[in-house]
Amino acid sequence: MAVVQGPLPTPGRALADGGPDAASLERFLRRYYAWPTDLLSLKVSPFKVAQMPGMLSASVQAVPKQGKGEVETIDFQISADGKFLLEKAPIKVQPDPFKDVRDQIDLRNQPAFGSAVPRVTIVEYGDLQCAYCKQVVTVVRQEIPREFGRDVRIVFKDYPLWQIHPWAWDAAASGRCIYKQNAEAFWPYHDWAYEQQGRFNPEQFKKAAAAFAQQLKIDMKQYDACLANPDTRAEVERSLQEGRAVGVEGTPSFFINGRHVEGSQTFGDMKRYINAELEFLASK
Repeated sequence: MAVVQGPLPTPGRALADGGPDAASLERFLRRYYAWPTDLLSLKVSPFKVAQMPGMLSASVQAVPKQGKGEVETIDFQISADGKFLLEKAPIKVQPDPFKDVRDQIDLRNQPAFGSAVPRVTIVEYGDLQCAYCKQVVTVVRQEIPREFGRDVRIVFKDYPLWQIHPWAWDAAASGRCIYKQNAEAFWPYHDWAYEQQGRFNPEQFKKAAAAFAQQLKIDMKQYDACLANPDTRAEVERSLQEGRAVGVEGTPSFFINGRHVEGSQTFGDMKRYINAELEFLASK
């Protein structure tokens, strides 16, 4: 592999010589990730200088050759001499290690409840057809507010795993349309949707969700128009893209003041993370 010599350019800028040898790197990536040559083509992005001294950042896409299946994208950093590769970005040592992630999460126009002036904000990327998400509903909706109601605000963001949950996308879209009409009505819908797991196919769910929206006094003409509006799909897609950008790989995924905690959590787990944030803030 080529060795980058001389002073490194500004972080984020592309390298003039292109970085490590692409053919050697592809052979390594194919072996490491078990990507077969006959099924997948690889596309490695141009190398850029990373913030970590001596490291270059790039991404690789594994693209199905037959046009079927999902494109897998992996971000990585590689040493300038091509000898070491990091699958995840190194942790920057700073007073608030979660600020960079926190700043990437858009909290505007999202369902939320709890303190109006929170010291701790918990963002959940959730899938309303996800059984693991259902397991933490009591923790999120009852136990955390009961103990930390004055300090914590909880925000829900859509992350439907539509590939394995056939009505998750429809559930997300319905939730968005209910929220737009009545922000408070979203939470009864949220709780109701989790209780429908295992009961409906996608068409049945759509009808049941519409019937529940009527019970919530939602204007059905506006609701139907919202579901048909491409902007609604775009909103869900933006939430998915944002989640991927901050490292969401499954649901539920929580960000507690930016700290990423993935998977079903007990109240004890969440309490530990919340108290850690409160302790940090009290020491500032």
